[in-house]
Amino acid sequence: MKIAFPKFPKKTVRFAAAASVLLATAVSSVKIIRTNEFGLQETTGVVTSGVKKPGVYFQVPFAQITHAYRGNTQTISFGAGSFRFFPWNHDTADKNILVADVTINYKVIPDPIKLSFWRWAMEDWFAGANGYWVLTEAANTSANAALGRKTMAQTLSKPAVFAQDLYQDLSSRLEQNNIPIQVQSIELNGIRTTFWPAHTTQYIVVGSSPTP
Repeated sequence: MKIAFPKFPKKTVRFAAAASVLLATAVSSVKIIRTNEFGLQETTGVVTSGVKKPGVYFQVPFAQITHAYRGNTQTISFGAGSFRFFPWNHDTADKNILVADVTINYKVIPDPIKLSFWRWAMEDWFAGANGYWVLTEAANTSANAALGRKTMAQTLSKPAVFAQDLYQDLSSRLEQNNIPIQVQSIELNGIRTTFWPAHTTQYIVVGSSPTP
């Protein structure tokens, strides 16, 4: 049994194709930066604007791109430690593996210079948070650095010291690499010695101005 498909006149097909192109062009020529957001515009790969405030902006289709970032506090949670990518690596000074379950509260800084270097990386890329991959990678490296300064026993007995070291190392790392992120606080939810929860610490919140 043959299935008969409807045949449209060539003029109708051409009209539909042209309308689709015009619609796509019109949509791509407008960018809305919502309340609590800010943006940055680039033209053919070069940043051509300062920080843009909420509003409606026109852009040349296929030549200009307007990035939008959330200005409010964002939160990510993940397990920081070398096991994230290399489970056979050691973290602590006495060569033990520790994984810190942390929650990081942060803001994207509306700094046009820093954003110009990281404008694409600061997109959310389906992760639900701006700069997720950049921040988690930096936090993972900082966690390894903080864990490596102490033995496993020292870290587990003084989790507040580890949390403070992580906060300071991460803040410094972000600044040194011109990453437009300001860490507001780090919540240490637990420390594990294996891939499954083995040791749990007291819930700790390290503020933006941690005290020794």
